[in-house]
Amino acid sequence: MGKQNSVFSALLIIALSGAVILLGSVFLNAASVGQVLSNVQVRDANNKPATIPHMGTKLISIFYNDADAPDINDPLADAIKAKKFPDAKYK
Repeated sequence: MGKQNSVFSALLIIALSGAVILLGSVFLNAASVGQVLSNVQVRDANNKPATIPHMGTKLISIFYNDADAPDINDPLADAIKAKKFPDAKYK
């Protein structure tokens, strides 16, 4: 029983350490307020390079539409539209 607890404790420590490292790297790579971002290159459905319009020049919202829950983002999208942000700053 003591050996199983030691192995479990060691695995738990390794897992927690990995989680801390992973979360730390996410926060270190996060953009900060006022930081200008350069556009990223993504791939379209045909594996051709594409860019995200207005990236780095306007505040943008990107939603993922899940086929199993196609309307899940609608309340947030509607709330953003209702705010009527100026086109010069938001897209």
